[in-house]
Amino acid sequence: MSSLGKAIFLDRDGTLNVDFGYVGTRKTWQWIDGAKEALKVFVSANYRLVIVSNQSGIARGFFSEDDYKALEESIDAELAAYGAKPLAWYHCPHHPDITGPCPCRKPKPGMLAQALATYPIDPKQSWMIGDRRRDVEAGQALGIATIKLGVGDSLEDRWACANHIPLFPSLYQAAIWITRS
Repeated sequence: MSSLGKAIFLDRDGTLNVDFGYVGTRKTWQWIDGAKEALKVFVSANYRLVIVSNQSGIARGFFSEDDYKALEESIDAELAAYGAKPLAWYHCPHHPDITGPCPCRKPKPGMLAQALATYPIDPKQSWMIGDRRRDVEAGQALGIATIKLGVGDSLEDRWACANHIPLFPSLYQAAIWITRS
């Protein structure tokens, strides 16, 4: 059996790409400045990348599962060429008001738990990074260190600071801090 490695679990919308609301096609995808570079920093420091994303746009009918998969494959190809391809993508296509409750929708840790069960990842050497409180709570539920992205002016950012969760304005700054710690 191979030894356990470290991973960076990443939210998608608002962390990697601009969250325009229900981004389900390549046409609506726009990288956040520095996000691709941050992924490269993590890979260079031997972190595995795992994307974990709530995608209720599927349940709402804004885009299909096939649309989502095509977007994922396009981003995977772009990141592979850049040298920062994720190990895996997980998404929750549900919304509790439409499909009922599920164990995978953050803040529940289902997607992270599935990755930990599938890949040799040590949660104690790993991080969960996202722009929402629910991202932090999903990581905390499994004992994974967390970082919340933001600029410190929202209620969620004040919650993160009050709970001593590192708060960084960008994924790139978080990547530099993690890899230099």
